Amino acid sequence: MAVKFGISDWSGWTTATPAPLAADSPLRVSDAPDASAIPALLRRRLNTLGRAAAAELLRLPDSEHHTPVVYSSRHGDIERTLSVLLELARDESVSPMNFSLAVHNAIPGILSIHSGNTANITSLAALEESLVPALLEAAGMLQEGHQRVLCLFADVPVPDIYRPCCPEPAAPYAASFIVSAAADDRFSLEFVAAEEGARDADVHKASVAPDSPGRPEALRFVEYLSSGAHRFDTRHNGGFWALTRS
Repeated sequence: MAVKFGISDWSGWTTATPAPLAADSPLRVSDAPDASAIPALLRRRLNTLGRAAAAELLRLPDSEHHTPVVYSSRHGDIERTLSVLLELARDESVSPMNFSLAVHNAIPGILSIHSGNTANITSLAALEESLVPALLEAAGMLQEGHQRVLCLFADVPVPDIYRPCCPEPAAPYAASFIVSAAADDRFSLEFVAAEEGARDADVHKASVAPDSPGRPEALRFVEYLSSGAHRFDTRHNGGFWALTRS
C-alpha cells in the first residue's frame, strides 16, 4: 500500500561535490554554512553539524519555524561524542557542554530554542538509509493531524579513528524539505521488493543523474525533487522502496 503526501520547500548544502553542479541545482556549496542569524549565545554552542542544520532552518520563512520536525543524522555530533569518550578513557572530568550536546536530539533542541518552536521533534539515527524512515515518520505525523512537517538531515565526516570502517560522508552536508498533507505536488512512497526478490522487480539504483554518484542520499533526493523526474528508488532495511510523483 502506498503512502501519499506532498513535498515542497527543498534545499541542501555541502562543502564539496564529486562533480560540478547544474546551473539550476537546489544545492548550495560553500566553505561553511551560514548560521549568522542565530544569536551568538546559541551559535557558539554549534559546530559545523549544528550550523549546517541551522542554515537549513533559517532559509525557511518564520511561519515554518513552528512545524513538527523530523531530524535525521547517521552519527549525530560524533566529534563531541568522541571527545566525551576520550575524557572518560583518560579518567578526566567530562565537559558538561560536550556531554549535553552529544545527545542525538541536542541540535534540533537548540534550534527550537532559537525559533520558539514547541512542536514535536523526532530524532532518528538510520545509518545511510535515512530517507524512508524520515518520510514514514513525517507521514505518521500527518496522520495525527499535523498539516506540515519539516524533515531535516545533517551529517559530517567521522573523526579519523572511525574512518576505516565508515568513510561516508566525505564532506559535511545538510538537506531539508517540507512534507505536507497538501493536494498539490503529491508523491507516493511504496515498498517494491525485498532485496532477495529484487531481480524480478522493477528496481533501479537510487540515482538522480549520472553526475551525482558519491553524494549522500538526502542531497541526491533534493536533486531529484528539483529535476522533475518521475521516480526515486532507494533501499531500507533489506528492501527496495520507490517514491513516485502522482
